[in-house]
Amino acid sequence: MKKNLGLDQKANCIAPISAFQAVVCRFLRFPGNRVPTRSQMSTSGNSNANSCRQTDRTSLVQNRDALKTVTARCLGVGAILTFGWCSSAAWAQPPEFLTGNDFQQQISRPLLVNWDLTPLQDVLNRLSQERHAAILLDRRIDPTQLIPVELQASYFDTGISELVRQFAGVAVVADTLFIAPPETAGTLLTRVVLSEQALESRLKQNLGRKLDLGDRHPVEWTLGDSPQQILDRIARHYQLRIVNLDAIPHDQWGPGQIRNPNAVEALLLIATQFQLDLEWIDGNQVRLVPQVLSPTIKREHALRNLTPQQALLRIRKQLPELQVTAIRGKVTVTGREEEQREVGVLLGNRPGRTASTDLTSVPLSRRRFTLKMQERPFLELLTVLEKQGIPVRRESIALEEAGIDLNTRISLELENATIERLFSDACRPLGLSFHIEEHQVELLAPGQSPPAVIPK
Repeated sequence: MKKNLGLDQKANCIAPISAFQAVVCRFLRFPGNRVPTRSQMSTSGNSNANSCRQTDRTSLVQNRDALKTVTARCLGVGAILTFGWCSSAAWAQPPEFLTGNDFQQQISRPLLVNWDLTPLQDVLNRLSQERHAAILLDRRIDPTQLIPVELQASYFDTGISELVRQFAGVAVVADTLFIAPPETAGTLLTRVVLSEQALESRLKQNLGRKLDLGDRHPVEWTLGDSPQQILDRIARHYQLRIVNLDAIPHDQWGPGQIRNPNAVEALLLIATQFQLDLEWIDGNQVRLVPQVLSPTIKREHALRNLTPQQALLRIRKQLPELQVTAIRGKVTVTGREEEQREVGVLLGNRPGRTASTDLTSVPLSRRRFTLKMQERPFLELLTVLEKQGIPVRRESIALEEAGIDLNTRISLELENATIERLFSDACRPLGLSFHIEEHQVELLAPGQSPPAVIPK
């Protein structure tokens, strides 16, 4: 059974407030991108690591009560619509985050979300919990910033990339979506590969140590943990010594996790947030060093059904800035790991990406909908559904003659609902009927009959 790094390593006798409440608390009362320290939240100057003080409890309870009002004020109202294929959306409980093939299949599913201005961390928490996919936000990204959300993406991770493209990028590492400044996100896989190669050269024939450091374990931390503490727990688990842990400045973080990392990935996902890389002294010691700007990897790619000239043309057309040479049935590419993988797909050496499920081919009876709308036009719901490939037919003249106004405002809050429940609740305020077919819906004015079914 996998051991969970973090939660079982540190007693925490103060009940933590929620991640989003911590974010709002940061934003309103405390400077910088840090959670308040216990001394800030307590009225007592006396500290005791082994006991729970009533003053700490009182301060936290008071913060929670105040934040309930703040949260309501910060959250925008609008349509929140995510689509699943007969999957649960019980996001109020801590989810079991996916790993391996299950994770890859999950992030390869479509994403459609329609929200008004909402704090970034709240958006990420909701999407992470609904999809059971771990999302880690870099400490340098402001979690309280309000962002508009209107996404229609073929893949979950590319949808998240589109969501944050104005200020961040997304790297998928260790079955975790890592949202970081563009330079960090765009080179993280390269830094991981280079660090693993450096470690490999230090370990040489020590197979046992390679297996130990390659083992994958969840890493979690709770409200108030410092990055130094997190790195120290990772190092102790892998029986490593970080020779200059003090290179990490003091900070206190909100709760988070890295879902399924090996030693290199776990250490780097923390260190990179301070512009630091890993320098392996040997298989038991590592040093934190300043990041190298624009790291690259040199790699040879075999040619199967392409001539060298065809391969060069194909690569230069898609990735014109890469350094590429071709000779004797192979091409040599110098670039980031992220670009090397693209080259592998272009040359047919790696499989291209396909969506795990095309929801437009799934019968409506098998789809489930999570939706929240507050005083929004009924027509807006139809527009969102049609963007997701659900045609909604209606006879405008018949509806107009019946006095039906599709701009009538409605409010809905549904969780994992069927298509019948969705349209029943949405159409009731307008006095509309509806008819559901396998892949489309038809709206019916009062007295209008559904289309006749033609026997096959």
